[in-house]
Amino acid sequence: MPFQPGTPATQMPAGDDALIRRVQELERAVRELGPSVAASVRTIVAALVKPDTFGETATGFDPITGAWGTVATATLTVPEGFTAAVVTATCYARIINTTASTYTQIHTRVLIDAQPGPSDDEWSDAGRSDTAGNTYSDTLTGLTPGATFGVSCQAYAGADFTADADNKAVISGTVLWVR
Repeated sequence: MPFQPGTPATQMPAGDDALIRRVQELERAVRELGPSVAASVRTIVAALVKPDTFGETATGFDPITGAWGTVATATLTVPEGFTAAVVTATCYARIINTTASTYTQIHTRVLIDAQPGPSDDEWSDAGRSDTAGNTYSDTLTGLTPGATFGVSCQAYAGADFTADADNKAVISGTVLWVR
């Protein structure tokens, strides 16, 4: 007589060979489903996030004395279908201290859509080229497709420098556009 549900024989644990077969079947199912699941996840992520890069360079500028001034800007346009962005930007400015004898500071910071990051403050000797730079990240939400915003390198000097052809500012970074 075959085993009936609820009889003691049906409640006995399966033998080792049956368990091994079940594990092998599960492993096969995972191997077969893995690529399909990975492809699906890649498709979903690609539909939700669009990575991009940006960068701008400016030279020959005259650093403002004692107040933040924009020396290089990258303008980003929000792609169609996206309403948020995660922006990471790095700026640096190489500034020639054109004074004859003033030991002073130069300052830089990143500005993302008018929101300032922390400043980097470096000392500069008269007649010398010095560099200040830093990195800042921000998340922007509520963006409108087609709208633009700036990512800038701002700088200023503690003394009255003049413009120099060797002054150089760079703003560059990455943006992850998010739906």
